[in-house]
Amino acid sequence: LNQTSLTLDKLMEKLADNGILPVAAAGNLGISSGGVYSPASAPETLTVGSINRIGEIAYYTNVGSNDINGIYMKPDVLAPGGSYASNAIGFNTNYELGFGLILAPDASLGFNIQDNDMIGYQGTSMASPHIAGLATLLASQLHEKVGWNWDTRDHPMLIKQMIMTGTYEVGNIGVGREKVPNSISTDGPTIDRTSKDYHEGWGAVDARAISNLFNEEIELGFSKELKFDFDNENFQRTYAWKLNVSIDKNYIFDLIVDDEVDLDIKIISYNQDSAEFGEIEVIKSSSSGVGANERLFMNFEDDEGVYVVVTIVNSETQNVVTANFSINETEQIPELEITSPQNGDLLKNPILVEFKTNLEKINLIINDTEYDNVSNGFVLD
Repeated sequence: LNQTSLTLDKLMEKLADNGILPVAAAGNLGISSGGVYSPASAPETLTVGSINRIGEIAYYTNVGSNDINGIYMKPDVLAPGGSYASNAIGFNTNYELGFGLILAPDASLGFNIQDNDMIGYQGTSMASPHIAGLATLLASQLHEKVGWNWDTRDHPMLIKQMIMTGTYEVGNIGVGREKVPNSISTDGPTIDRTSKDYHEGWGAVDARAISNLFNEEIELGFSKELKFDFDNENFQRTYAWKLNVSIDKNYIFDLIVDDEVDLDIKIISYNQDSAEFGEIEVIKSSSSGVGANERLFMNFEDDEGVYVVVTIVNSETQNVVTANFSINETEQIPELEITSPQNGDLLKNPILVEFKTNLEKINLIINDTEYDNVSNGFVLD
């Protein structure tokens, strides 16, 4: 539909409450759509937008809006939806001409049906079956492990959470850029490291990362070399694991990166109140930028476990990149609170920097100048 329907959205709610995950296409009206409509607008629905053949947000995929979708930001994820590249049909493309459509059985209503008859299409209706199929495979794995509860929404919403966890921002990675092709809108997509947006939700799905959430539970002492192969257009952009945690330990997450990429670490909770609608919450993340190593310190209030994600955000190379990721225990989590000067204070020379910390000494960097072994009451001339 190109409108919202309380009846349809209620039916999606009913499906979820009976152990079924609704998956729906976001729609094909593009940036002028005004929102994402029923049944894709239902909070329980896993709503799928499209990326084109080179990883950009497809020009035709519906963009959500606060007026229509409110706090239930849509779409949720993106998947390949096909792209017809031709300047002859009324719009200019920003990539080489040719075909990038998704093959499907030819549904020509009984006319000219042939054996193995296939035809190419584009649209979010081509993207959503990718995610529906992935959800089915994940549900099958979950059923084999623990069974399936048809009386609540717990299991379908868990599948929805896992799929949204294994995503990546489509912008600034290799050939693709975070934009809507052929759009004159200034309200374009942004890089949202820890939240959804109305253009792409959490981002494009990487099924390999999602599958790994089922197959690899990790503990303290985990380490792995991660590979990002820009020579392969289908390279893995996101890695994800389920981390079993202990409440009596302090964790340090380290990511040693190549100097030409920007990788983030994200710690995602899957047992918050928002789980009723299958939403996820990034409870902590790192974002040091291109060429910078990433580090997080954390301790946990319960032992329910978390999802740990390493995802690529930006790149200045087209080569093969490796990164080394590890999770270890640390004796102490550094704490630092600047008490003076505060935001809005009038600064005068010399500047007195006052802070509270559980460390004996800290290093201070101001305007690219590093001051070693700084203690409380440090005076900067």
